[in-house]
Amino acid sequence: MSAAALDLLAGRLAVRPGGAQPLAGGRPVIGVALMQRLTGGLPALQLPQRLASVFSLCGSAHRLTAARAVRAALGQPEDAAQQAREDLLLRLWTAREHLQRLAIDLPRQVPVEGAAADAAWLRGSPLLKLREAAAGESDAAFEQALVQQQTALLTWLERTVFGQPAAQWLALWESGTAGRSHPEHGEPAPVGLQHWCATHPHPVARWLHGIRPLATALQLPARSLNVLDEGEPGLRLLATRLSDDPDFALKPLWQGAPAETGCWTRQAQAPNARQPRSPWGRWLARLAELLRLARPGPWLRFGALRLKDGQALAWTEMSRGLLLHGVHLQGEGAGATVLGCRVLAPTEWNFHPQGTLARWLAQPARTPREVAAAVAALDPCVEVDLHPQEAARA
Repeated sequence: MSAAALDLLAGRLAVRPGGAQPLAGGRPVIGVALMQRLTGGLPALQLPQRLASVFSLCGSAHRLTAARAVRAALGQPEDAAQQAREDLLLRLWTAREHLQRLAIDLPRQVPVEGAAADAAWLRGSPLLKLREAAAGESDAAFEQALVQQQTALLTWLERTVFGQPAAQWLALWESGTAGRSHPEHGEPAPVGLQHWCATHPHPVARWLHGIRPLATALQLPARSLNVLDEGEPGLRLLATRLSDDPDFALKPLWQGAPAETGCWTRQAQAPNARQPRSPWGRWLARLAELLRLARPGPWLRFGALRLKDGQALAWTEMSRGLLLHGVHLQGEGAGATVLGCRVLAPTEWNFHPQGTLARWLAQPARTPREVAAAVAALDPCVEVDLHPQEAARA
């Protein structure tokens, strides 16, 4: 299939506030028939690159997840060194995607006067040209280079983006993510972070300061996708639904209801952490994760589960949330081919037609700017067609 054909399969999301169907469209490639056309009979070792090409906006996460699923389906064990390298790669790719959203995507999707999209400040980022393995380079040398990039990232973030030590900023963030929300205002905006946004000269802080009145007023409480907390039983249940129900990847449910996933629903977060209810809280969670990705210690979860011979489920906590790949192979080793493949991406959870956002959009009196903020907070991985006339008539 040509690159042009793959682009056409990427899909679009139609947002019609106040309409009978506020969210429609999505990615037809997730459908069973088209996925079979894309992957059926493909050599298993080519599957990671094929899925990375289809889901190009998050291609690195798809490549890593598919490769892990293939290895598990073939019964190939994961060694500790391989997992360490994958952890570093995933951290750095995720951090780079967060930076791109903050510098370019969010200021364009929800403009703020005096804080236009500006990629100039990214030029000094250590991740501008993310390190790839060089021909003939040893795994140990490559891993060491990744560690150096992570160290350089933390220094750059503290000096350039945050203007203070990581621990100091994270303390401000965590002070507003424990305990209960204010019953009258829904979600508190910690005074320390308000002050940082109002006084720090960095473009991200200026944008967050300008958007705060609108973004904190919007309340989108959601049910977190906590499948990783359920361990192997939950993963096997999800794998069965993904394999047996042709529509599940388009309209997924967790324990019978829609759920939300993002960098604010990580398994590694503190057990008493409160989920952000507003777009502003979700955007601050992205900043907090940037610092956590640059610091030593486990954060993003990833893995694979062999279901039976030739079948496996792999998962990755990536920039937009939890990504899952289910694969069914025939044959062994380098000669194995793909019998079936399913992809369940964060977009399908967060933009579920009966999910939190859809229910919020169905209510009257949503302004175009409010809608843009709510949609951007959940980070769609497709182009969005916003139909503000629906909001205007509501």
